[in-house]
Amino acid sequence: RFFPQTWGLRLPLYLQHSRSVSTPEYDPYDLDVRLTDKLDIEDDGQVRDSLREQAQEINKISAINLNNVGITPAGGNPKSPLNPANLSLSYGYTKTERSDPFISNETINDHTGAVDYTFTRGRGGSIEPFKGIKSKYLKLLSEFNINPLPNSVTIANVLNRSFATTSYRFSGVDDEFNTFYNKRFTWDRTYNGRWDLTRSLKLGYNANMNATIDEPDENRLLGLPEE
Repeated sequence: RFFPQTWGLRLPLYLQHSRSVSTPEYDPYDLDVRLTDKLDIEDDGQVRDSLREQAQEINKISAINLNNVGITPAGGNPKSPLNPANLSLSYGYTKTERSDPFISNETINDHTGAVDYTFTRGRGGSIEPFKGIKSKYLKLLSEFNINPLPNSVTIANVLNRSFATTSYRFSGVDDEFNTFYNKRFTWDRTYNGRWDLTRSLKLGYNANMNATIDEPDENRLLGLPEE
């Protein structure tokens, strides 16, 4: 724990870093030749390392995630819509790098951010201002009740952005024409609410919105012909 417990800070952190290398027995370009035999006949060390790297399948993953970060202060009112515990934040970043006999480099950067607000008041809390009236002629007025706060409110915002850059081997063209981009940027929103205005009058609201955010084309930024 890095912070005083009285702060009530939630900070779950996840870190990942991994690298895997798969080396084939046979050369992927000359399928009837063992890779070790092909490397043994090469005298230049740099060329030998390059041949080995081209034949291997290499995957690297680096990730950091902060999930449901929030504050739950001691002594806070859990039924208050202004309680800081109702708000939570999340962020995740993952970088994936890959190469194989046909792809010289593929890098994928994924970002995910979320902001959530959840308020739940539970049952009860109705106000009956005329409850003390005992007259049978004013019974309708004595049973009047109103709920000043909604029973529950949930608002969720999620942003996802993925950007991939892929370069192929042996394409026979300049590197600037050999790089391909694949990207996606979305924004999803969810709204849910329930409000029992009185014991017999209840309101509910649900909405979902999904948006795609356009970004400039990389080829246009680099002054290249568009795909």
